[in-house]
Amino acid sequence: MRYLQNLLKISLLFLLLGCNNTGSQSADDASVVVESIENKGSDTIVNLALAWAEEYQNVNPAVSISVTGGGSGTGIAALINNTVDIANASRAIKPEEIASMQESGVNPHEYVIA
Repeated sequence: MRYLQNLLKISLLFLLLGCNNTGSQSADDASVVVESIENKGSDTIVNLALAWAEEYQNVNPAVSISVTGGGSGTGIAALINNTVDIANASRAIKPEEIASMQESGVNPHEYVIA
């Protein structure tokens, strides 16, 4: 069980490091930049995504991660609309969704996490 938890944490770190950030904002101190990552999607893994976000923020407090559910389709639609950085889904991305993402300038990368 501990091995799986560590594997999942490492997977999240790689996933988050590979994200394109769309929401940088300056913190109160002008020398500190807070990075913002939006994560939306599958209700099946929302609790896992929240745990990963918490752990990542412990490692890198300069990153603010917002995690919301709403369903796989909601997360994928938000990725198509380029309003999130990470979409969680409990299914594979459909070919037509990939085409829509590419039309809107998003190049999706799927990572199987569990």
